[in-house]
Amino acid sequence: MNAMAEDLARWASFSTPTLSDALDRLGIAGQALGIRPLSESFRLVGRAFTLKYEPIDLIHPKTMGDFIDDVPPGAVIVIDNAG
Repeated sequence: MNAMAEDLARWASFSTPTLSDALDRLGIAGQALGIRPLSESFRLVGRAFTLKYEPIDLIHPKTMGDFIDDVPPGAVIVIDNAG
């Protein structure tokens, strides 16, 4: 197995939120940019869990996913992050 394949296998062992949080903590922005449905026919249904995300502490900023433990099962997360 080459080095890239080994890296991919190692990264695949982590959940998406774990990788996203790690990138946030490293200051690497944009890991969630360009997310789109898998197909035109994709539908997602559930009670909306809405939030507005904006920085309030520039010295100790929180990561985007700090709310995730508050989301009830079956809810659809809807985020206003100004773009």
